[in-house]
Parts: sequence; C-alpha cells; structure tokens
Amino acid sequence: MNKENGLKHFGHLLDKDGVFLKGLEKIEAAEKYYEAQETLFCSPDIAFGLETILKASSELRFIKWGGFEGAERVKFLITPDYLEPSKAQLSFLALEFTFASKYYTVEHKDVLGALMGLGINRDRTGDILIFESYFIIFLERDLCDYVLMSLEKVGRASVRGRIKENAEIQEIERPVHIKQDTVKSLRLDAVIAAFYNFSRSEAQKWIQSEKVKVNYRPITSTSYEISEGDLISVRGFGRFTVSAVEGITKKDRIRIMFTSPS
Repeated sequence: MNKENGLKHFGHLLDKDGVFLKGLEKIEAAEKYYEAQETLFCSPDIAFGLETILKASSELRFIKWGGFEGAERVKFLITPDYLEPSKAQLSFLALEFTFASKYYTVEHKDVLGALMGLGINRDRTGDILIFESYFIIFLERDLCDYVLMSLEKVGRASVRGRIKENAEIQEIERPVHIKQDTVKSLRLDAVIAAFYNFSRSEAQKWIQSEKVKVNYRPITSTSYEISEGDLISVRGFGRFTVSAVEGITKKDRIRIMFTSPS
C-alpha cells in the first residue's frame, strides 16, 4: 500500500504533528532504499493504521515496541524482508524519576507539562507511567541526557532521575484501573455513560460531535453495538476497554467490566 492509498484508507489519522504521514514516508523509504527506518513514537490509533499497512506488504518486516509489554505508545522499526528487525535497534530509553510521595503527588499531566516546558514534543516520548513514589518516561535516546540534567521539578515536587537498565524495564507493568457496572444494553451511548458517569444525553452529544472512537475508528452512531474487547476513546476524557461482558443480572441488565490506564 503506497502513501496515497494509506491516506485514502486512514486519512482520519492525519494529525497536526504529522506523525502518521511521517510514518507512511518511513514505509516508502524502507521499500525504496532497502534500509531500516524508525518512526517517531505513535499513539495507539496511528500505530494501528501503520501496522495494518505494514502487514499488507510482502516486501517489508517490522517490529513495534514501546519498552514493555502492553505499551500504548510505540515505535516501529521497518526493514526490507531480508533483514531481521530487533527491539535493541530502536533508539529510546526508559528514565525513572523519584519524588517525595510523603509530601507530593505527581500526575500524568504534570509530567507531560514539564516535558513540554523543556521543548519536547509528544512524538519524542513514549508512555509515561506514574507510580506511588516515582514515574517512568520512555524517551528518544538523544534527549535523555538533556532531560536528566534539566528536569528538576514536576508540579511542586522535586525529582531525581536515572536511566533504567534493560533488565529492569522487562519487569514494568502498566498500572490499570478496573471498574464494574451494569448497562441496559451494549449501545455505545449507554456504555460511555456508565464508564464516565455521564447521562445518556451527554454521551450522545459527545458521539454526535465526532469526539468518540471505537477501536481507533470515529463512530457517530449513538446506537453502535459494543462488543467485549472494544477500545473506546472520548476526546478530552481518555480511553477505556470493555474487558468483559459478564452476563445478565436478575433485573435484566448486562454486567460489564472496564479497564483503563491508571
């Protein structure tokens, strides 16, 4: 699939930073010059589009990796079919920053804001994982020294960073929030309303305003039927997965389990 066809099928993935378009250009370059090509960090929807295109090519191999199993933001290494891509070739590292959790809390938005304050674009960073007394940033290798020297405060908390070794990275697990609820039906508006504690009318407003995606595809039908395993995102509110449809209650409501990044 060439760049024109990629844009035809996945034009909705075009973003202001050009990550999807640059990814398509990396695919074309790997085919044209028979050289390994590495993408920027990709959001889940862009990664889905690029992976779909790459799987259709018989002339290329690829790996996608974000530093640990289950990473949401990933890079692709794309090679001609006679080369074997490996994770070790991807040019990013994991940085761990500690802070005094007795006195301060740190949230994802705080870390992202601090990085933006250093002039670092989102496409140069992978996942940001927040734990009780430390956080982890996956970052382009050429930016790591700069961030380690420059990032001294996040929010009100003073922080101290170091590079995590590969063996430590393998043990990382993404913190996950689990929620259970019941719905009258598996309509998209009902499922969104249950997860976010919206009213059905409010959920319908977000859907009709083209702010909702299911499995990375924009959906504008409020009655769209959700299935187990579907990933739902609402712009400005985050995303969640319908991890399990667990049966019917005595009141004929459907019991479901949600998971979302913690």
